[in-house]
Amino acid sequence: SISNAGGPVPTITNSMATEISAKGDLIVGTGSGTFDNLTVGANGTTLVADSGETTGLKWAAPAAPSFVGCMAVASANVTVANATDTAVPFAGTDLYDTDGFHDPASNNSRITIPSGKGGKYLFQTMIRWDGNSSGARTIKFYINGSEGQTIYRAPAFAAGAVINTVSFMLNLVATDYVQIYVNQTSGTSVELDYSGSSSQLSAGLRFGCQYLGA
Repeated sequence: SISNAGGPVPTITNSMATEISAKGDLIVGTGSGTFDNLTVGANGTTLVADSGETTGLKWAAPAAPSFVGCMAVASANVTVANATDTAVPFAGTDLYDTDGFHDPASNNSRITIPSGKGGKYLFQTMIRWDGNSSGARTIKFYINGSEGQTIYRAPAFAAGAVINTVSFMLNLVATDYVQIYVNQTSGTSVELDYSGSSSQLSAGLRFGCQYLGA
């Protein structure tokens, strides 16, 4: 209880509480010993720091997630000699490329990590082999010109074109570059079929990456 030597009980005013005008409002500091009311934001907005605001805070719409990566495609069939590691060129118009990962005109077998984008990446490739029933088919990745893991190896199939789709993750730094190499042991040359188009619906040879984060 509160008393005043037998006199009337004083009225105590919570000045912070009186600043609040609506459900969801916040009391925030504006300086040393000072505060103000920050009115509730619109549905779906989030509270972010902003030194330009009197309260140092503001409500803002969350940033939409943005894709970072590329998808390169071939512009012609590729001849793979017997028992020879062969870098697959991707000279078609890129289906998409957000940050200059790939150049169809120069070193077009490479996806190169741009400045400021080092981190974890998901790579994907699709390789379409013309029909040949002999030997085996192998897909490898190379980093900076050095042979990496074999990511696909299987015997050939007797009839029709064979499509291999492979995904793999790598941790890379800026200027690192990745290539797809193929090998086949049929005893003769075998074609990789680009399917005659650079559209995402029909491109038979493609190579891409997606940035997952640092």
